Amino acid sequence: LAIDTATVKTGAGAVTAEGHASLAGGKEFSVRGRAAHFDPSALVKSAAGDLNFDFTASGAMAGGLAGRARLAFAPSRYAGLPLAGHANVAGDAHRIASAEVRLVLGDAHIEAHGSFGRAGDAMDVSLHAPGLSALARPFGVGVAGRLDAQARLTGTFDAPAGRIALTGTNLALPANVYLADAKLQAQAGSRPDSRIDATFSTHGVALGKETPPSSFADAITATLAGTRASHTLKIDARMTKESTLTAALAGGLDPNAPGLAWKGRVASLALAGPGAFALTQPVPLVASAQRIELGDATLRGEWGEARFRETRWTPETLDVQGSTPGVEIRTLARSLRLGRAPHSDLVVAGSWRVHAAQSFNGSVEFHRLSGDVRVGTPALALGLTDLTVRADVTGGRAHADLAVAGQRIGRIQGDGRATLARGAKGWRFAPDAPVAAR
Repeated sequence: LAIDTATVKTGAGAVTAEGHASLAGGKEFSVRGRAAHFDPSALVKSAAGDLNFDFTASGAMAGGLAGRARLAFAPSRYAGLPLAGHANVAGDAHRIASAEVRLVLGDAHIEAHGSFGRAGDAMDVSLHAPGLSALARPFGVGVAGRLDAQARLTGTFDAPAGRIALTGTNLALPANVYLADAKLQAQAGSRPDSRIDATFSTHGVALGKETPPSSFADAITATLAGTRASHTLKIDARMTKESTLTAALAGGLDPNAPGLAWKGRVASLALAGPGAFALTQPVPLVASAQRIELGDATLRGEWGEARFRETRWTPETLDVQGSTPGVEIRTLARSLRLGRAPHSDLVVAGSWRVHAAQSFNGSVEFHRLSGDVRVGTPALALGLTDLTVRADVTGGRAHADLAVAGQRIGRIQGDGRATLARGAKGWRFAPDAPVAAR
């Protein structure tokens, strides 16, 4: 197959190319061309650009795509930022045989040199981004701050190794996470018995959409030490001046897993200070991109006790099951830092069970054991004698009941029905389904 010329026009810009491809044997191919004032947003969902570059690509397609590609930018603009640089890459799906990359977007610099994927390979990568938001904007990622990173990558795609050093300041990350500063130092070998060491520290951790966001922790330090097959991760978080959270995980990378997976146990988890609690005994934990599963875990603290019999997540399903013989709401709210704790000594017991896959199924039930709630100024007790909340969901159809009784508020009863459906950010009430309540 011979292509004498091919042209794609986008407004005032165009990409022209020529090349050939063999349809038999090794299926070798070769293509070269040039782009002038090309705007990728005319063809795909992306930031607008005015790109000028030359490109070549050659290789073979039999047995999987393999070959070499070169891209060289003339002065260009992308997402309103100046763009320059070049990229020369050769390899296949299993190995980057050689890479020579240097790109400048705005004030951000990205460089990569070397090879990766086979024993003896090494690739050096560096990133300098004084304004991280400008670098991330073209890719639709909501991050901001300053980031500098240097890495030397060794090992293979299945068992990556090497070392990395990263520093960041005034970082705004996805999911409304904010860090005043962050520092990471890590190194690891590729063999199961290779040494692995990492240290991560951050200060001024905040969460939420508010301005400013709510403080979550004053400082967090995490250390990882051991080998790939057997290591320990320790986390020490100073939540406030009065409380600290510590955790330890012990385990290693699973050599029998089809992809990158960690298998071990949560050795300890404890909060010290107001609302203190701790994990009663070590709990098995498996974590990968395809599954996160926690074994039967019990937390016991000043607020009472909660047992999480089943906690499992996959990209398609969520399973959660547990119960509590009694928790004091005010102390629990203080432990979870849910804002100002209510004037209450109310103690409730209950259970929960959720299975979410193609449809949502589950149930939850909580009832009063003892205690009361005080409201108003001055605070007056409601005189609660009964508080029961139940909800059942079958195939996405939800039914909830509420019963409250108290010496000052009399009796309140209610029930409601609605339908749950998958939304862009998880499960929600179906916007086009009936809602009924009384």
